[in-house]
Amino acid sequence: MNNAEIKTREGVPDSICSTDSNIVDSVQLSTTAYSGLSIEQLEKLIKLYESYKQNKRERSTLMEHNNQQVLSYYTGESRELTLANLIDVIEEVGLSNQLFVLAQAVLETGHFTSPVCKNYHNLFGLYDSKHKDYYRFARWEDSVVGYQKFIQYRYKGGNYLQFLKRIGYAEDPRYTTTVAKIATQLYKRLFSQ
Repeated sequence: MNNAEIKTREGVPDSICSTDSNIVDSVQLSTTAYSGLSIEQLEKLIKLYESYKQNKRERSTLMEHNNQQVLSYYTGESRELTLANLIDVIEEVGLSNQLFVLAQAVLETGHFTSPVCKNYHNLFGLYDSKHKDYYRFARWEDSVVGYQKFIQYRYKGGNYLQFLKRIGYAEDPRYTTTVAKIATQLYKRLFSQ
């Protein structure tokens, strides 16, 4: 192949990285594919790869699972789903009204036992009305970020239980009363030691 036949991206032959996906897939190429590159070309290829990985981390990732999108937002380490770890992630994500949010997760999942929790990693019963199904998350921590993106971004202050009622968070008219009772029980359990 002569130089006229090689298209380049920042000096790296297109045969090596014609698309972003090829950059990621380049790991599968044999090392001989890179042996003819100069140090400068290899450095540029590394920068392209690092840029691609950074962009991928910054946007929410959508994966397919049985023709359904699986949302992935959380960038931290995966943890076992426990009350203590959920409290940590709620704090880390920066959710407000944390005790009520914690109570919602306990209620919506039946203490982390519901099929939606186990199969969809969805702690809050977040529903996708467009697809008439619950949102699927890659892991439970992603649903905490999803709660922030889908619910809490609308909260502008005031009584949080009234906010949940106003936005129609749940169909059950006793939902906020139940959340308040669970929040009281959690408070006593967690802070009355």
